[in-house]
Amino acid sequence: MTDESASLPRGVAPVAVVALVLLFVGLVESFSFPRQADVVPFRVGVELLVTALPVAGIVLITRLAPDRRLGWPLVLGLFLFGVSTVTDVADELVVVPAAVSIVLEGVSIIVGTLVVLVGVYRWTHARNEREHLLEERQRRVSAVNDQLEVLTRIMRHDISNDMAVARGWASVLEDHVDEEGRDALERVTRACENVDELTDTAYDLVRVLAEDADGQGEGLRTEPVDVLDVLDEEVRKVRDRYDDATVTVEYDADLAGTDVVGNELLHSVFANVLSNAVSHNDGDEPRVTVTAEREGLRLRVRIADDGPGIPDDQKRQVFEKDARGLDSDGTGIGLFLVRDLVTRFGGSVHAVDNEPRGTVFVIDLPVAI
Repeated sequence: MTDESASLPRGVAPVAVVALVLLFVGLVESFSFPRQADVVPFRVGVELLVTALPVAGIVLITRLAPDRRLGWPLVLGLFLFGVSTVTDVADELVVVPAAVSIVLEGVSIIVGTLVVLVGVYRWTHARNEREHLLEERQRRVSAVNDQLEVLTRIMRHDISNDMAVARGWASVLEDHVDEEGRDALERVTRACENVDELTDTAYDLVRVLAEDADGQGEGLRTEPVDVLDVLDEEVRKVRDRYDDATVTVEYDADLAGTDVVGNELLHSVFANVLSNAVSHNDGDEPRVTVTAEREGLRLRVRIADDGPGIPDDQKRQVFEKDARGLDSDGTGIGLFLVRDLVTRFGGSVHAVDNEPRGTVFVIDLPVAI
């Protein structure tokens, strides 16, 4: 960091205040200045209050710690204003010669105003430069994100196609392997499914990051989404992917046509939770129950499984980045993405115990009004 961009030293405010106090004492106690015949305490008090304003301004500016290009002109300008007000106070107590009053009052006001104007100009110029740099950086980031999204879309398409081919050939081999080979074949199939989930999650994560960059701090763009349509589609996908799993749905009768705050990434929320409920299940026939109910302006979706459950000390950790469940071979970003998206939609998600065993993921989303 150069001297131009370094912040003001901390000792500026005390030095400026001490200098103003010494100037005031020197003017009042000077033996060459006769005392005023009629001192009005009220006027002296008002002048002292006015003097406190530039002093308070100096202290505030040094606490804000602006860079020196802006800080020094502002501090110096306020100090000169302080010199002028100190002289006004002294005028109420002693007879200050006209020449001294002109120098300490008139000149200090003029020079102080010019110095402050220099500070304002520097501040305006620096702000314009920062805005220009931010706009240029935003443009570059947006372009990079567009390219990255296109690249991930292509990779997702190609990888998904290759995984579909691999799963197809694996199904052909089912009737041509013995029991030992069947276990290896199942591992290959699960690996293909994990790759599919990874590419879907990574693609959605890239889209979220791209939305952040393009939104200029406004957050993820949202719109009303029919929650039951999204749930039904993701349930169908899980049923197609996991033949041995049983997924049932139980919706309140009055939920038809209910929209929640979200966007098309809401699919990723339910897809990750449903897939997690089945893939981490230790039973031969995993069972998952999806329920949805409305509570005022919130819609609650519960996805319950009969798996091994999650220990209490890990119920929060599973939503952290890179967190993995027990004996998990996943990537550790699926549930992190779920929490991130739900939070951006204005909702919340948490995990509780299921009875008699398993886990329930509770997703609360705001109803679109």
